[in-house]
Amino acid sequence: MRWCMALGVGLWSGCADGPRGDGGAVDSGSLLDDTVDEPVWPVWEDDVELLIAENCTACHRGSAPEGGLDLSGDIRPGTVGVAAVQAEAVDLIAPGDHLRSYLWHKVNGSQSLAGGSGTHMPIGTWLPESDIERLAWWIDAGCP
Repeated sequence: MRWCMALGVGLWSGCADGPRGDGGAVDSGSLLDDTVDEPVWPVWEDDVELLIAENCTACHRGSAPEGGLDLSGDIRPGTVGVAAVQAEAVDLIAPGDHLRSYLWHKVNGSQSLAGGSGTHMPIGTWLPESDIERLAWWIDAGCP
């Protein structure tokens, strides 16, 4: 269930259905490799930038991007620490806290929990849970 993700990465135990459909908690090994201190997921240029480019920039780019939100190129200057228009109490991206990041809530489908409105993003499809977790990790890591 997607609303469970609003509780935070790694807090699946109370949810009816875990991210893998097993009803259990997220395996910490899926978020961090136990043998090194480095995250398993690549940094911005190799991972999150591609995720955004493949799923968001068709609508959110150019001279008149949807919602006035241009997500082409490096999105950090226009999103990190920038107040969300649809949800006044949160930023588009709050580095270090995906639960206070409206962009994450929009792809997670939990925008109403953040005081927002509208539909989840991208419209017409859902990102895989692993991509939503990856975005949460990147935000929680401070948007490297």
